[in-house]
Amino acid sequence: MKNSARFLVAAGALIVAAAVLAPLGVTPASPATTAPPKSGCGIAAGGAWQITSRLPCRATAPVGTSAHLNLNSHFRWSAPTSSSGAVTISATRVAPGGMLGTLHAVHAGTALLRAVGVMVCPAGQACPALAMLWQLRVTVVAPSTGHSTVTVTQSSNGGTVTIREGDLLDVNLTGPTINTWSVPTASNASVLERISAAAGHAIFMALGPGTSLVTAVNNPSCFPKCLEPSRLISIHVVVTQ
Repeated sequence: MKNSARFLVAAGALIVAAAVLAPLGVTPASPATTAPPKSGCGIAAGGAWQITSRLPCRATAPVGTSAHLNLNSHFRWSAPTSSSGAVTISATRVAPGGMLGTLHAVHAGTALLRAVGVMVCPAGQACPALAMLWQLRVTVVAPSTGHSTVTVTQSSNGGTVTIREGDLLDVNLTGPTINTWSVPTASNASVLERISAAAGHAIFMALGPGTSLVTAVNNPSCFPKCLEPSRLISIHVVVTQ
């Protein structure tokens, strides 16, 4: 009966903690007295693999490169999975908990990596039934061959921009205005993936050949009192190899 109740508590904790990201490995300590460490997305920053966002965790990696995986040693982890062949994982458990392994960028594309961890506590010690979900979205790009960053502004509205696979598209709509910009979006995420975002400003990475429409809306700050119309900006983007 106790085991059954513990499982239910753990399951509930997993739902509550579903948006929490697993931190890098830390020195073992009593979970009853130590606050959870900060998130590190499971891989070290720098090197060929670049962390582009920590909440949610996102990274970019060139084809043919690898990164070390290191998940919190306070947890016993399930085998990590990858949603596509763009990234493969080789991992080894570290008793009594934690996870060490290697992530391999195989070919251009995107992959969502996931693993579930359950807290491990010393025998005979009161232990909260906590669970944690680790997630990392990886964008794998072709090796750099002089890729560049192309910037578009409000003056690009209605036009067409051509960039190459692996290039970055910097959509910068900021400037003097009494209105408020929405976050720019792309209609085709398989062609352009947004890797950073803010009101009126976003950076997209060209994942592969194709077309995508980048849009943003400029809303009057006084709406609805002044009844001024919103303004839509639309830029057609063509990605070539």
